[in-house]
Amino acid sequence: ELHVNGQVDVSALACTTCHGDAATNDPAPPKGTLGESATTAKAVGAHQQHLGASDSHRAGECTDCHTVPTSQTHTDGKVDLAFGTLAKTDLQTPAWDGTQATCGTTYCHGGSLGPAKVGGATLRTPKWTQVDGSQNQCGATCHTNPPGGSHPQSTACQSCHGASIASYDAATSKATWTAASLHVNGKTEVTALVCTTCHGDAGTNNPAPPKGTKGETSVAAKAVGTHQQHLTASAWHRDGKCDDCHTVPTSQTHTDGKVDLAFGAVAKAGNATPAWDTSAVTCSGTWCHGEKLDGPKAGGTVLRTPKWTTGDGSQDACGATCHTNPPGGAHPQSNACQQCHAGVVSSYDPVTKAAQWANADLHIDGKVDVIGMSCTACHGDDATNNPAPPKGTKGETQTSQPAVGAHAQHLATSDWHASGKCTDCHQVPVDMGHTDGTVDMAFAGNAVADLANPAWDKSNAKCSGTYCHGSTLLGANAGGKVLRTPKWTQVDGTQDACGVTCHTLPPGGAHPQNTACATCHGATIASNDPATTPVKWADRTLHVDGKVDVGGLTCTSCHGDKATNDPAPPLGTNGETVTTSIAVGAHQQHLGGSDAHRAGECSDCHVVPDSTTHTNGKIDLAWSALAKTDQQTPAWDVNQATCASTYCHGNSLGSAKVGGTLLRTPKWTQVDGTQNKCGATCHTNPPGGAHPKSTACATCHSATIAAYDATAAKATWKDPELHVNGQVDVSALACTTC
Repeated sequence: ELHVNGQVDVSALACTTCHGDAATNDPAPPKGTLGESATTAKAVGAHQQHLGASDSHRAGECTDCHTVPTSQTHTDGKVDLAFGTLAKTDLQTPAWDGTQATCGTTYCHGGSLGPAKVGGATLRTPKWTQVDGSQNQCGATCHTNPPGGSHPQSTACQSCHGASIASYDAATSKATWTAASLHVNGKTEVTALVCTTCHGDAGTNNPAPPKGTKGETSVAAKAVGTHQQHLTASAWHRDGKCDDCHTVPTSQTHTDGKVDLAFGAVAKAGNATPAWDTSAVTCSGTWCHGEKLDGPKAGGTVLRTPKWTTGDGSQDACGATCHTNPPGGAHPQSNACQQCHAGVVSSYDPVTKAAQWANADLHIDGKVDVIGMSCTACHGDDATNNPAPPKGTKGETQTSQPAVGAHAQHLATSDWHASGKCTDCHQVPVDMGHTDGTVDMAFAGNAVADLANPAWDKSNAKCSGTYCHGSTLLGANAGGKVLRTPKWTQVDGTQDACGVTCHTLPPGGAHPQNTACATCHGATIASNDPATTPVKWADRTLHVDGKVDVGGLTCTSCHGDKATNDPAPPLGTNGETVTTSIAVGAHQQHLGGSDAHRAGECSDCHVVPDSTTHTNGKIDLAWSALAKTDQQTPAWDVNQATCASTYCHGNSLGSAKVGGTLLRTPKWTQVDGTQNKCGATCHTNPPGGAHPKSTACATCHSATIAAYDATAAKATWKDPELHVNGQVDVSALACTTC
């Protein structure tokens, strides 16, 4: 009744139901599903050899090689080989060739091991149906002994894999196993390793080759090279460390067959950028081979690109490799190395090129050890503690050399200025960072006083625009000559003559043209003779000190008449005395007493300065209150020398009557009486416009004027101080007055 009933009734099945041996419960063929029993049959092949126990690996499991079905759906007549976990270990991608009956690229047949060494034989694509023992020989299948590629070339397998293997006999290709179950188990069992496990000498615990990872022992081999020369104790440097030159790996991931040279701390010190040339077998650009030192001096030779495989001593000669003695470039040209590096070197003999070391451990340690230094360590005179050259940093002693020039002349005591200081001219470095071979002239102190903007012309050895050479003084007076761009290397006395360098006597421009210097600068100068230009100094230290020392000044210090305390020119600030000069003009006529008006005051016409800041060479005419009375807007025409629209010249009075004449734009430099005629200047008599047409001025202005004679154009004044005083004084009036 269960036959031909619409379903196939199948009993509970096991793997051995269809293949393998049910009696021993061994699912692996023989037999095959079609009854195959020979190993030459694909269905049988090397099944039993993989699953049987071995002295070189653990007994295999079906799932090591392929997945095991969990249902009967695989009984579809197709052979679907889905490789198992062990076969695919280490990212392997196994493949089955049904035609050749071979499998390849499996982990368990060495797919993830590097290529065999030269002459080695590996059978990594075994034939499944060849079960004659020829495909499982130690050292000839899966991998050679030792493996090729990047694997260390040592047959002392137990050094790294002691948990798995006890020993290996390379002559017989025979291994003695510690625990064969740890072999071909999906992971590489490695014991705790140190650097000397793969290279160097484990006996002395020296990790540096020889030997190399492939057994190299010759210096001519890249893997060996001058490792030992760098690490060995030396009389001129400390014992080297591996990480001085390159980083030291912290795991075994670097055993990938690639030589990755990551330079170390000392090699890269001072921002050096080392490079390795594997073709030329040289390294370059390293700090420890002098890369950050300036080029050698003329004729010097340095070997800064050493050949790694040259270990004959030709690349470590003092003074010929790394740097010359002394180093070139910006380094002070002195062989007295101990003067700056006493902690490192005791002395150096330039003849024998022999150095005596104070502490060689401080040499080539990634930093330049310099003792506490002063300026005179590199230039100037240490004996006198004078930092100014001579000598220069390269031993210069001549004033014709820019490094020396006029240093001493600026700092020496003088009878016309204070002894100079380095900071008067330029900034003084506070650390050794300036020893970079570049001359950076940063002006400072007196040189930049008074907003001066100095500049250094390296090509011509000249400085210009400095305060101390008169840059902030105005141009010389007519015929004067000033040397404000001195040549630094010309030290013959021609550039410090009084009156022809820095400024003339007196200075030009807006400076008062008065040679009595003591009048204004009495604290600095006692007297001077303009004919012979000798000066007697009151205090020379106040001269060229970054500021102009001026004594208590009044208006008459620069213009006017000091004897009468009259500040109005003549004389002018440049010595002018004639009224045709704008600086003089009608000053005295405005300030002098008159029968027509009160004596004027400076502030009637213009604002009076209350400091000396107006001595800037510019004529700034700021009109004052009286000039601007009645909302007037005065104007000065410097080209015509005229002023206009001022209250005091009648601008606020109405237009003149028909036929009247007014001179309301007087010419400042015309002082001949033609511009102050009563009735013809400022206003007519009577004034025009809305003013009553009467010449009886006293009728309305009795406090100011007594009478006016229209025929003679002559006024008799009662109180002229009330005339042109900023207001119109009118008597008490009645209707009948007008």
